Amino acid sequence: MRNVLIISSILMMSFAVSAQEAETCANGAGTVITGTVTGHKYCKSNSTMNWWNANSWCDALGRRLFSLEDCPYSVTGTTACADLVGVGGGMDYIWTATSAGTDGAYIVGLASGGVLKSLYNRNGTLYYSLCY
Repeated sequence: MRNVLIISSILMMSFAVSAQEAETCANGAGTVITGTVTGHKYCKSNSTMNWWNANSWCDALGRRLFSLEDCPYSVTGTTACADLVGVGGGMDYIWTATSAGTDGAYIVGLASGGVLKSLYNRNGTLYYSLCY
């Protein structure tokens, strides 16, 4: 009976650790975002950064910065990344690896999934990193 109790305790602790890992990434510096269409698990930084740091942050995790090519589109009056609709707040925007001109990149809103061209350059504007 004692062995059953010990094994049950170990299993419950393992489940608690697994549940915690499913919610965070990058040793707690990021949050797991689950795509609403694909179910893919992305890692979103908990702080904003410029494009160069966002790209490096993903690289350090052994991942790559999210690209518009990674996302299924749905067009309903605007271009939106269907996989990211409703996965964040209204002011949560993520950088993409997709260039927009010589000094910009596209961004995606995590509330609407809307794809926008960054109005500012990669050096000074701060958005979240989303790693694929």
